[in-house]
Amino acid sequence: MLSDRAKVVIADGCIRLYRRDDTREPTWHAHLRLPGTEKGINRSTNERDLERAKHAALKMLGELSQRRGARVSFGGAVRHNRADRLQMEAPRQRS
Repeated sequence: MLSDRAKVVIADGCIRLYRRDDTREPTWHAHLRLPGTEKGINRSTNERDLERAKHAALKMLGELSQRRGARVSFGGAVRHNRADRLQMEAPRQRS
């Protein structure tokens, strides 16, 4: 059973960081779930330090959202997919 100290939720619940009891190395693992989806994925952050694990998990969530073309927002930041960025960067024509 995992202790409460070995579980951390960040990014408005999109990421749950945890340590597994059945591994030799005490690394942090992440359960990533995009908003609006039922299933999530589990990945190792390969980090022992919690702050570095948070950074790695946020990076993984950004990559996952890019692959799925989803918009993920938390903490006031909105991450757009590539098509949205291209549209925002396109020069505007004057009428």
